[in-house]
Amino acid sequence: MPVVVTGVEKDRDKSASLLLILGNYAIDLIGKTTLPQLAALIANAKLVLTNNTSTMHIADATRTPTVVMFAGTELESQWQPRNGYSRLLRRPTQCSPCYAFTCPYNLECLDIPPEEVVAAVLKMGVGV
Repeated sequence: MPVVVTGVEKDRDKSASLLLILGNYAIDLIGKTTLPQLAALIANAKLVLTNNTSTMHIADATRTPTVVMFAGTELESQWQPRNGYSRLLRRPTQCSPCYAFTCPYNLECLDIPPEEVVAAVLKMGVGV
């Protein structure tokens, strides 16, 4: 199944290893979509994997099944999806919620093993 990878161009370097792992399964749209195009991609996706960003909120608004790697910057009760089918993954940390734009702890709250993400996807049973 193809995997569409989106994001802003300034984050391309951070995505290099993901694109390499996905190989021919990746459709690289990093820096190549407008906001309406991103919303259309999300609305038509079988599943969205994201962190707690605008992508999560668009998926919630379009009721697209979503697995969210939720950072410790905010409380889930403040920003969690409310309308769609989603699973939140996160690592509890003592510094959460920090509301910080930069992390002195190497984003420990997002240290979620790939196996846990895969298990969350499979539990959702969305036919991927």
